Amino acid sequence: MKTFEENWTAWLDGQLSGRELSEFEASLPDKAAAEAEKADSKEAWRAFEERARCACADKRRVFSHQLRERIMRESSVPSVEREAKASTWWTIPRLLWTGTASLAVFLIFTVFVIRDKNPAEESQYLRRF
Repeated sequence: MKTFEENWTAWLDGQLSGRELSEFEASLPDKAAAEAEKADSKEAWRAFEERARCACADKRRVFSHQLRERIMRESSVPSVEREAKASTWWTIPRLLWTGTASLAVFLIFTVFVIRDKNPAEESQYLRRF
């Protein structure tokens, strides 16, 4: 024998028939309140199904929109430009030129500093008072 909850669920779903239906409806303390609750649950279930369909449709619409945008982006930009956009500012030739320029500036400043200093003179730091 089914429990009250199982019978209640089957009654809400419309799965009870014949003798089971009449016995269950006879066991209800307030049939009018039960009928109202059954109508409310059917309305809630319809609203839930409608929202679920809308949510799925919205997700499909958003996904297809994103996919179309990506295809348009990728098809409108030639592959050479796409590769140029992907590269960074610090490419190998730029690094080499920057390193060479830095070494040249360092050597120039070093030569000027050494030329100003006479190596035969005693350093200020080593002189005694």
